[in-house]
Amino acid sequence: MAIIALAFLAACFPRPAEETFHSHIRSGNYHEAYQMVDLDAVGREGQTYSFLATFDLVNIHVHGREVDKLHCRSVHDAHPNSYSYSVRLCAILIQYLDQGEVDQKRIDAMAEVIEDNYRRLRFLIDAAEDLNRRKP
Repeated sequence: MAIIALAFLAACFPRPAEETFHSHIRSGNYHEAYQMVDLDAVGREGQTYSFLATFDLVNIHVHGREVDKLHCRSVHDAHPNSYSYSVRLCAILIQYLDQGEVDQKRIDAMAEVIEDNYRRLRFLIDAAEDLNRRKP
């Protein structure tokens, strides 16, 4: 799964840009991460689901509950019980948009998958937790 995420990001960013994108998220600089993305390319064929869920997370941090479309939604709806961290991240985003906050159990479920398999993506756990600290 991590290889798929890297393949998608490589299609969107050269390697140094991908690392910068992640670094901005890791530092809580969501606006800077958002500015790196070619918005016209989001959702086009060839992007990984992992990137789309990560972009949706950044988009919500920038635009709040005014976000009207989650690019990760269709896969989440088709596989809502998936063990994938990106499907679990999408569930977090859906709940945030619906309720304005996220249940810590959802974050913990995503964190378990990341800690077990994708430790380099731990920054996504913090970014998800930041949703509950975000001012409306």
